[in-house]
Parts: sequence; C-alpha cells; structure tokens
Amino acid sequence: MNCKVEKPIISGDIVCPSNKSYTHRALFLALLADGKSLIKNVLKSKDTDATINACKNFGAEIKETGDDVTINSSGESKLHANVIDAANSGTTIRIAASIAALSDGKAVLSGDQSLQKRPMQPLLDALECLGSQCSSSNGKPPTSFSGKL
Repeated sequence: MNCKVEKPIISGDIVCPSNKSYTHRALFLALLADGKSLIKNVLKSKDTDATINACKNFGAEIKETGDDVTINSSGESKLHANVIDAANSGTTIRIAASIAALSDGKAVLSGDQSLQKRPMQPLLDALECLGSQCSSSNGKPPTSFSGKL
C-alpha cells in the first residue's frame, strides 16, 4: 500500500482573548492620542468600566459597540469632572494619576474603601520629582493633583 501525505494549507483569523491589563492601557493611550482610535475586543469588567469613565472625565468622547470601543480625543487631558472614581481598580487610579498630573486644573482621584487602603506614595513621589503638585492622606487615595506638568 502506498500512502501520500501532503502539507495542508491552513488559513483563517485568530482572535486573541481579551485582556484586562491591555484594555486599560489601550484605553488610556487612545485618550492621549489625537483623533479617533478603535480598540477591538476589549475586556469588559468593572475595572475597565472605571477606566472608560476616567477617560470620559479627562475629556474623551467614547462609544461602546459590543466588544469594541471608539475613542475620540484631542490628545490632551481636559478635566470634565474634578473627582474621578477609580472604583476598585488599582491600574485605573495609578495610570489616571499620571494623566491627572498632565491636566490643567485640580483633579481628585478616589475609589472604594478597598482602593483607599492601597499605597500611592511611591508614584506620587515620582510625579512630584517631575514637578507635579500632588497630595494624599498618608500616601493613599484619595489623591489630589493641581497644575500641569
């Protein structure tokens, strides 16, 4: 018996699973980009919802369609609300702190009781070394930022 094995041709699309960490970063990067950004296959969670709300408070226009998020931004942080609630998301509050330091005006970053127990002082110290004006209660949220780097 003769048998011939041929190399098959494989084709198709691969969709990577959603990732919370990448979703946070993609949303904040889109906020800092000038123009329209489309982020596909975002991971939806309470934490990423906190990031979406933070981006809105920093001036982005956001449209959610299924697992995709479209962000229109001027590329500059323009506070629409003085208090930004990061809920229970440590990633949201830490990245938002850096963006708040780039914003004109005063911003207060806060969150739920659990988030208010997490340390922020090392990040605040680093931002102050760059010229940011920030303060907190014992190095934990809520944290305040005023002025612009």
